[in-house]
Amino acid sequence: MTKKISLALVAALVLSVGAAGCKKKKKEAPKDPTTSASPEAKGGAGASPAAVPAGGAGSTTPVAGASGIGADALASLPQNIKAAVGINMAGVKKSSFFDMLKNKMMSEDKNGEFLKFVQDCKFDPFTQIDWMVVGMEQVGKGGDFAAVVARGKFDEATLMPCVMQKQTEKADGDKFTVEDYKGKKLYISSKTPEKVMAFTSANTLVVGPKAWLTSLTDGGAKTAKDGAIAAMIGKVDTSQALWLALTELPAGGMGGPMPIPGGAPKAMWGSVDFANGIAAKLSLQLASPDAAKGMADMANAQAGMAKQFFDKMLVTASGDTVSIDIGMTEQQIKMLVGMIGMGMKRGGMGMGPGGP
Repeated sequence: MTKKISLALVAALVLSVGAAGCKKKKKEAPKDPTTSASPEAKGGAGASPAAVPAGGAGSTTPVAGASGIGADALASLPQNIKAAVGINMAGVKKSSFFDMLKNKMMSEDKNGEFLKFVQDCKFDPFTQIDWMVVGMEQVGKGGDFAAVVARGKFDEATLMPCVMQKQTEKADGDKFTVEDYKGKKLYISSKTPEKVMAFTSANTLVVGPKAWLTSLTDGGAKTAKDGAIAAMIGKVDTSQALWLALTELPAGGMGGPMPIPGGAPKAMWGSVDFANGIAAKLSLQLASPDAAKGMADMANAQAGMAKQFFDKMLVTASGDTVSIDIGMTEQQIKMLVGMIGMGMKRGGMGMGPGGP
């Protein structure tokens, strides 16, 4: 439960407080008054802060093997993280599906709660969040996030009192206490006190253990820019909509339906672009060149009819690394989603009373 509540706490601010109470019943979408666009900077959305403590959150010090969003995020995450997952809103907005998903959320907005939050708190996550990166110290079951860093246009003095007030007004809402630490405010949740929120710079929000946030404020914290994850993130295009980097995986793999020849990957990295359909690149480092070849051969042998759903599907091995490069047009995505939907409906027909 801690993991779910912690992630809900992040979503409450970063992905909009109040949106969690949306209805499932579809109704006409309310007009969205927030249409301003968020600026983009080199290497992805969001400008780096002008001045922060050396080695602290938002540091613009170059990071070997990483740049842009990756380098900025590393400076706010703990050194020992084993995985990082990033969302770049500039990349997400390139997709035609972005407006569809946003409109669906707006149509399900309970009593216009989301729009009221936007208007009252002067914060629209769709336009004011540039990117968000989640860092994890443990991958697999039971792995909670070590810290989350978000970059965007924040007005802490307006946003946080509004967020805390709206939570207080809810019957099952959260209660926050605020502590001052060397000029920074630490927002501590009554439901998840182990996860504290703080703005380490005007445009950077970090969520994590209190000790981590105070060390960032003090300066000199051992950040992920000096960790093993840095080189791995350097292999990823962090300007894409979604990206990930893992320096290790659980010994038993990620719980897939079939074992991987040669054992679980030692590392994994990749990105997904939504500009035109879906273009995804994923690399897996295995125990040996033989293991990589075995995995690529198995994947290609089993691809079969699945290839009809892809505009591009390449699985290759080079040394101990398997590279997967796939592409889908919007038409192929819609066709696949439609087939999955039909399959779910057919599967549900026999589950009720009177079914076979």
